[in-house]
Amino acid sequence: MLLYLMALAINANAQGVEDQQYQINRPSLQDIPGIEKKMRGKKSDYNFNITVSKNYFPGAANLKLANPLVYHRPSSNGKTEVSYFYSQNDKVLRLIEYSFDKPVTDSSLLKQFFTANDGYFSGLFNRPAISFNEVHDTWWQKIQTWESNQVFVKQFIVIGEGTYRVRVLVSWRQ
Repeated sequence: MLLYLMALAINANAQGVEDQQYQINRPSLQDIPGIEKKMRGKKSDYNFNITVSKNYFPGAANLKLANPLVYHRPSSNGKTEVSYFYSQNDKVLRLIEYSFDKPVTDSSLLKQFFTANDGYFSGLFNRPAISFNEVHDTWWQKIQTWESNQVFVKQFIVIGEGTYRVRVLVSWRQ
């Protein structure tokens, strides 16, 4: 039986507390439907290719990824989408991308969520994140990373014209 850690980050909002579960230990592709059933995720099928850039996560440039399994989870805080990227040749999960989007009218909840994730992952890795900011004319982003010998976590928030998003990427060493 595969044992995996389901990590909780707490997202406090005006309507109460919502839990978001992150898969820190790599699940198999066969585990994903059960995980998403528990999280009430609904699978989405796309008739176009979804790809990631070569520097999106460590080792991405060396992998041929299949189109991800994509699920939409219910959320009172906006749109929550989880994408499971796996390598085509061996069907091993390589990346889970958690995407949290908010309507243009409110970025404060995303900032609170980002801060809660920072505290959670810093505690999990027993050290603060490595962080850097980018500021542009119409948008800004903050990127944070944590890593161990087995797992790499990257979180970023983008706030700007029409874009209000937090993404959390969980990937594993080859």
